[in-house]
Amino acid sequence: IVGGLDGKLYFLDPQTGKKLKILNFPSSISSSPALKDSLLFFGTERGGDTFYALNLKTFKIVWQKKLKDISASPIIYSGKVFIGVGDGSMRCFEIETGREIWQFKTSEMLKGSAAVDSSLIYFGSLDNYMYALDQNTGELVWKFKTQGGIYSSASVDQEKIYFGSADGYIYALGKKAGNIVWSYKNPAPLYSSVALSESLVFIGSNDGNLYAFSKDKGELVWKLNCGRLIHSSPIVVGERVAFGSLDGTFYVLNEDNGNLIFKYATEGMIKASPS
Repeated sequence: IVGGLDGKLYFLDPQTGKKLKILNFPSSISSSPALKDSLLFFGTERGGDTFYALNLKTFKIVWQKKLKDISASPIIYSGKVFIGVGDGSMRCFEIETGREIWQFKTSEMLKGSAAVDSSLIYFGSLDNYMYALDQNTGELVWKFKTQGGIYSSASVDQEKIYFGSADGYIYALGKKAGNIVWSYKNPAPLYSSVALSESLVFIGSNDGNLYAFSKDKGELVWKLNCGRLIHSSPIVVGERVAFGSLDGTFYVLNEDNGNLIFKYATEGMIKASPS
């Protein structure tokens, strides 16, 4: 299932790529949908400005909410769906009914998706802050200020939260209190989201490098230069890390040393993240 900037939601056969169904919506779908059982959650932007819950058995809308400029992907956890909105608010809805449980307002747009653990939800805003809220109440637990807007989505492990900022820093904070554990200054803004392996942190940069840092101390382990900006967020699959670049190439590397395993040249720039 994939959404398009043409306002269409495409349902494709995963084996053959054959189009199974296409649904039309009033405006572009730029973020990844989220699925829970038979319900699909996604948002539209640029005039459509609606968040939908779609029943995949009937292809009918179960509920919808008018929300402005949704470019973040929804996150589902413990019977709730969380979505960041262009008006700067994080919204929490009950999955089945669409009842709004809470909302929290920041002063600028939310571009990245949220991350969750067992009790908190974490997200960045273009107001330069990373926020941690109580999942159940939406109350602020802590916030951490950077010197640039936060476009990327955060990643969490058992102890820390990791994210990049347009100020060029990658940050590792303690999850409970938001205390800084380590940071690393990059020469260019960071719009890519973070990927984690057992011991490493990966992030792409506007300086054209994919970086790998140690999770515990933030020491640079390796970097690979692509020559163009990297907005695509990397993913880790087994012992490999994969990502795309604005040079139009899809890269697969050895996660331990950054050695190139293979690359594939496409016919255009790659901003989307692989899956």
